[in-house]
Amino acid sequence: MGRRILVAEDEPHIRRILLALLESAAFDVDVATDGRQALDRLASSAEYEVILTDLRMPHFTGLDLLERIQEMPHRQTTPVIMRSSSRSRVPGP
Repeated sequence: MGRRILVAEDEPHIRRILLALLESAAFDVDVATDGRQALDRLASSAEYEVILTDLRMPHFTGLDLLERIQEMPHRQTTPVIMRSSSRSRVPGP
């Protein structure tokens, strides 16, 4: 059995990029296109090495998803990486 990751991402082009990168690194990838789908997948008994979620998604934000993950006893030790593809500028030096 390979290393399995859940990717929750609503943007098709970003999903394709993440899927290609992760599969080339020998990960098995399950994909959710919104927060609801991610919750459905996480309610299953599938074992995920990590959950990679977008911050801004339809139905549930990444923060909403994180809150619900923390309520799932079988997911409380699963690492979550949250990312955003927002085009807003981040103030910097």
